[in-house]
Amino acid sequence: MLRRLLATGLLVTWLLSGSQAHAATITFQSQDAQLGDSSFVVDILVTDLDESVIGFLLSFTFDSTVLALQSISEGSFLSQFGETDFDPSPVSPDFQTITNYLVSASSTTSSGILATLTFVSIAVGDGALSLLSQELGGTGFVTLDGTFLAPSLIDGQISVVAPTSVPEPSTLGLLGIGLAALARQRLRRKSQPSA
Repeated sequence: MLRRLLATGLLVTWLLSGSQAHAATITFQSQDAQLGDSSFVVDILVTDLDESVIGFLLSFTFDSTVLALQSISEGSFLSQFGETDFDPSPVSPDFQTITNYLVSASSTTSSGILATLTFVSIAVGDGALSLLSQELGGTGFVTLDGTFLAPSLIDGQISVVAPTSVPEPSTLGLLGIGLAALARQRLRRKSQPSA
């Protein structure tokens, strides 16, 4: 009976913390890339945060058959308010977590860049970027009183395309010379009297 009561209490607590109005939206600012590009960046953004927070936890995955993560750098969202403890931690080659907390007691409510991811494309295709919810590993914010706020999450995608081949100027020049020679030959034949 005690075990059932404890389990019910934990479930109600979890539902209340997870079912509250979403404090914000977290999304990827993604872009398309060409295979062979040296690298490109994707920002993780927060918008419409209406609670004072002192930190956040991000968990995300990406398609490692199309993308290779080179680095993760801190965005200005928390660092603009003071010293932070930024910690990007790989869980596996395609699963990452990022924690960031203000060291001082300052708090923030706003929109901004949480982190910047630097990728390189390794194959042609669509590379999915997925934020993991609180139930799957945690993405959210920590308030001054230690409450976890679960935001709305919007996943992203990067389309990696093959580079388009552009004809070299010398190839175009040779084609032009060939067309000019054919035109000259045709004019010569027209100017010769018929026998």
